Amino acid sequence: MEMKSKFTKSAAWLAVLAVSAGAHANLIVNGDFENQPNFGINGDGSYTRLDPGQMPGWTIASGHSVTIHKNPGAYPTISGAYSVNTDGEGQNGHNADFYQDFATSAGVSYTLDYNWLGWMASGAVLDVRIEVASSGAIVVQDLQNWDNLGVHHRQLSFVGDGTDYRLRILENPESGFNDNSYIVDDFSVEAVPEPATLAIAGLAAAALLRKRK
Repeated sequence: MEMKSKFTKSAAWLAVLAVSAGAHANLIVNGDFENQPNFGINGDGSYTRLDPGQMPGWTIASGHSVTIHKNPGAYPTISGAYSVNTDGEGQNGHNADFYQDFATSAGVSYTLDYNWLGWMASGAVLDVRIEVASSGAIVVQDLQNWDNLGVHHRQLSFVGDGTDYRLRILENPESGFNDNSYIVDDFSVEAVPEPATLAIAGLAAAALLRKRK
């Protein structure tokens, strides 16, 4: 009987945790850039330039490239084995412009989190934004000017409208050359759990425990 009681309590708490975990699922695929099957196709072993179609989870805009730094290596990273350098090697006179679409629910609040690090000054500005995927309308935008103060963590809030949104990262204005200005990493978009949702989960768990007594 005691073992059964412990089991039902564990099941109830697992139900609460499952609700909470579902609310905190990252909607961005490969947001930490750790999936890099094409690393090493060019570069010097510490970096690789990726062109459209070469970075899992992300779309690199036509005519643009993304630079990947590897840790350990000769160039700065933020966390894990890989981080992005937004200069894109100045390919075709452009810097990085890459994005990923994700679904939203109408009226649900979300948070966008990411980290950035300044490396070399160039005059370029880091532009991280959430857009409506179908129209390009900007939902929320974060413009960051270069500094050498170490890693910055950024968090932005926005509300979904039930359509697909787009997380887009670029330099705006661009430097247009291999500027080595910004390193970015650890992108996540997560739904914010409503207090009522967690309260209902807690009440359901309590009811289950009472029923099992």
